[in-house]
Amino acid sequence: MLRLVPFVWWLGTGAPPEPGPSIPAIDVTWQAPPGCPSRDEVTRQLARHLATSERTATVRVDGRVVARADTFALTLSVEVDGAAELRELDARDCGLVTRAGVLVVAVTVDALATANHLDTGAALPEPPSSVSTPAVQTAPLVGVSPPTDDPAASLDLGLEQDESLAPASAADDPRGRSPRSISPPRSASVALAAGGGLGLGLVPSVTGGVEGGVAGTVGRFGAELVGYHWFARAREVESEAGISAALSGARLAACGLWRGRVVDVPLCGALDVAASHGRGRGARVQALDTADLWLAAGTGVGVWWWVVPRFALTARADALVALRRPGMFLTIAGEPIEAFRVPGAAFRLVIGGRVRVWMRETRRGGAQ
Repeated sequence: MLRLVPFVWWLGTGAPPEPGPSIPAIDVTWQAPPGCPSRDEVTRQLARHLATSERTATVRVDGRVVARADTFALTLSVEVDGAAELRELDARDCGLVTRAGVLVVAVTVDALATANHLDTGAALPEPPSSVSTPAVQTAPLVGVSPPTDDPAASLDLGLEQDESLAPASAADDPRGRSPRSISPPRSASVALAAGGGLGLGLVPSVTGGVEGGVAGTVGRFGAELVGYHWFARAREVESEAGISAALSGARLAACGLWRGRVVDVPLCGALDVAASHGRGRGARVQALDTADLWLAAGTGVGVWWWVVPRFALTARADALVALRRPGMFLTIAGEPIEAFRVPGAAFRLVIGGRVRVWMRETRRGGAQ
C-alpha cells in the first residue's frame, strides 16, 4: 500500500521535526493509455490536495482510463474505510479527465482539506535529505487564478493549469488527433421524436408515412414508443372493383446504443401493433369500411447526429416480419375474392429529428 505522508520540520539548525497531520493512507491502482498521466503523477496530485488533511482513513482508489473514438472515459472506484463509490467521467483529453478524477477522490476523502488547498494554493516543501521516511515529491502547483472581475475565472478549480497531468503535445494524444468540441451528455434523457419516410410491404404498394412519439435513454440503453400512419394505396382487382388500404399503429422498441461525441448509433428490436384498414372502391363494389389487426416484430438500425446537445437529425431503417397478416376481401358476382393481404415481410426508412426535453447527468452508483 502506498502511504502519502506530509513532512513538517523546523527551518532552524538541528531542530527535530514536529509531528504533523496524518495524511490518509491511499492505495492507488491506475491504468491509462500511453501518453496519459501515470499512477505516480496521480499519487503526487492526491498528496498535494490532502496535504492539510487530519483525517485518518484507509482509502483505496482504482482508476481506469480508456481512449474511445473521440473522448477519454474514466471509470473510478473510491473506497474510504470500506464505503465504496463508483464514478464515470469523460473529457476531451486524458489529462483533463485525470485531473477531474483526482479532484473527485480528494473531495471524497476530505473535502475541507481539498478546498483549503485550492483556496490557498499551498504546497508541501521538499523534505530535507536527512528525513528517512518516504518523502512525497512535489510538483508544480495546481494554479489558482487571482481574483478577477470575470465570474467564470473565479470558478477555476485548477483543472486546466497543471500541465504535469496533460500530454505534452498533440503528438502525445494516444489517438493522434484533436478532439471535437460538441459532446452530447452521457446522461439520462427524454426526447420527442418525429419523422417521415417510405414503407414497403405495409399497404398494397410503396407508400409514404409519418410518425411521432417519445423516447428515453439511460447511458447506453434506450426505449421508444412511436405512433405512425402509412398512407392508403389502392389495388384494382377487376375492372371497376378494387380496394384501398392504409396502416395505422404503434411501435415499441428497446435499443442498445453506440455513443460517440456527436453521433449515436442505436440498434433496436421492435414490436409493432397496428390496424390494416380500408374500403372497397369502384362501381361494382359496395364501399364498406373494414379493419383487421396486424402484428409484426423486427429490428432496426439508426443514426442520431446531435447538431447541438438538445437536437439531433435522425435516420432509421427497419426490417419487419409479420406475425399476423390481415387480408381484405371483395364480393364480386356473389364470389368472395381476396383483394389484398399484408405481405409476410416489410421494410421502412424513416428520416426525421428528435429534441431532448429533459436531461440529467448520471454516474453509476447513483451519484449525481
